[in-house]
Amino acid sequence: MMFNLSLCVFLFPCVKKKPSKQLRFPGRKSSKTPESKEMFAGENGLEGDPRLKAIKEAIRVVPHFPKPGIMFQDITTLLLDHKAFKHTVDIFVDRYRNMRIDVVAGCEARGFVFGPPIALAIGAKFVPLRKPRKLPGEVISEAYTLEYGTDCLEIHVGAVQTGERAIVIDDLVATGGTLCAAIRLLERVGAEVVECACVIGLPEIQGQNRLNGTPLYMLIEPRQ
Repeated sequence: MMFNLSLCVFLFPCVKKKPSKQLRFPGRKSSKTPESKEMFAGENGLEGDPRLKAIKEAIRVVPHFPKPGIMFQDITTLLLDHKAFKHTVDIFVDRYRNMRIDVVAGCEARGFVFGPPIALAIGAKFVPLRKPRKLPGEVISEAYTLEYGTDCLEIHVGAVQTGERAIVIDDLVATGGTLCAAIRLLERVGAEVVECACVIGLPEIQGQNRLNGTPLYMLIEPRQ
């Protein structure tokens, strides 16, 4: 049986594509290496931390949802447990509070749950990265390829300034396509993407190696 990939659908690897005919801003040249730096919290200073166990136990697994063979990682039960939810936010806050982060960018939709409290705690602004036709103002778009088609993330023009340091927040990473699109979008507007962060990481699906060198920080592996 597979883990839930409806949270982060099957995506092709992040590849550089020709610029679209959309509004673009000058960005920094990336010095990243092709190999991504991925890490779980328990292997990066939090080994044996009881908060990680509490977070994992608070997530419900729903078999065969939304279709047979998928083990859905349901974070809504994590949100019902105020202590586990606070542990989740606190771990990210402890990691980023001294990294001079200007922007916390959240991927629609579950990145909107974890991103704002992190941004408030570290003194950064929260920027939503939304699906098409959800933002009312002028936007910049970044398309990415799915197994069955394409999808897109959008950001408001002027939400991020050139040179600002950003992190990208989502709930789960599988193949990494959504995060990769978020990185490209932020870099197009001139941001420096310091790291991506997810609550749940699927290590066996190697999506973490498709972020073009951007570090990826994950709290836990999925529940069985």
